[in-house]
Amino acid sequence: MTANVLKREDTAGIGKKFLTSRNVIFFCAAAAGGISALPDINASAIASANISTSAEPSDVVSQTEALISSNEPDFSVPLDILYTDEDVSLPHGEIVFNDTVDVPLAYAVSFDTCPDQLVLAHRADVIAAPASLTKVMTLYIAALAMSDENIEFNLNTEIEVPEIAIERARGLANFEDLSVGDRYPLRMFMTGAGSRSDAISTVTIAIATGRALGWEGSDRDILDQFVLKMRQVARAMGMNETGFVNVTGDSGNYGTPEDFLRLMRTASNDAPRVFRIAMGNAHINLPGMTPNTIHSSQFFRNNPNDTEIDKTGFLREAGYNEMGVYRVNSVRVTFSIFGADSKRNRSDIATDIINAVENIDPEGFCSNPSTQAMTIRQAQRRTTQLALAD
Repeated sequence: MTANVLKREDTAGIGKKFLTSRNVIFFCAAAAGGISALPDINASAIASANISTSAEPSDVVSQTEALISSNEPDFSVPLDILYTDEDVSLPHGEIVFNDTVDVPLAYAVSFDTCPDQLVLAHRADVIAAPASLTKVMTLYIAALAMSDENIEFNLNTEIEVPEIAIERARGLANFEDLSVGDRYPLRMFMTGAGSRSDAISTVTIAIATGRALGWEGSDRDILDQFVLKMRQVARAMGMNETGFVNVTGDSGNYGTPEDFLRLMRTASNDAPRVFRIAMGNAHINLPGMTPNTIHSSQFFRNNPNDTEIDKTGFLREAGYNEMGVYRVNSVRVTFSIFGADSKRNRSDIATDIINAVENIDPEGFCSNPSTQAMTIRQAQRRTTQLALAD
């Protein structure tokens, strides 16, 4: 890959937990508050199935069928959590971010061989708005529900667009071709939410998941319950700085690049089949739902053969965000980016991340747990110094 110009990045520590007061307007304490279902393949099984992420739209259907017929590993989050009524409050109360100021860049990167050890990091523990990266949690809960053999809920289950999905999608990225009552297989909504960030698909998935699990009440009640499940699952994953208030990634959610790195890694490990269908193809095919046939990530479209899954997001108060799982040689690398300046800048930063880790020996890095994470600039300087030394 060709090195790109990185967005502003200072190299002074990354221990600051919140954005500065000029970035956060309001902070307060929270109140209490088809086919039969299949077990969910690991990454090597997907690779052995010879599924291409760069397939043209005409090939996507047959590749999706191949993924549907494969198996998934056990989930690291227990299924029982979906049937537990425990209330989980927001870890830092409610936070409203200012959408009129420049959003600082932040990112976190890790090797799959030592996932809890950051190899590249900048403001990785700073709380910010995740935007549509939130949808990965929504999709994860749907995937977890699909692992329940006692309910009929799978990728081929036809689900219907409810009125509330159209309401909640106003002002957000959405498929204008979708209307109340439209019915499609769950897998198509998963792809719409994951690859194109469609808010209608996302809310439809959440409602359908809750109904399949036997939750009672109105659609609004189901969404409220779903958000509580998002908080429960986040805590179970160790996303201790993350707070969810909606399923789509609209304003109000918050978290850190490090927390969302953990979410992306867990999703790709626990439900690789589902997430390859949702966000693992550079080209998509959703006839009747949208004429769009490409993934929303420029980075993914530029690197379709080595990217396993990718999710983008944008809000004015968040900037341009992205998470991905990428293969560098034989090692999987997971990254999360918050606060890029533009789609192009977001893609350039992802490319810079991959360029940097390509020059770091995973085995050597992981064998020394005390090794400190570098910024991209520090990694670039290190590479230059090593080249000059040779």
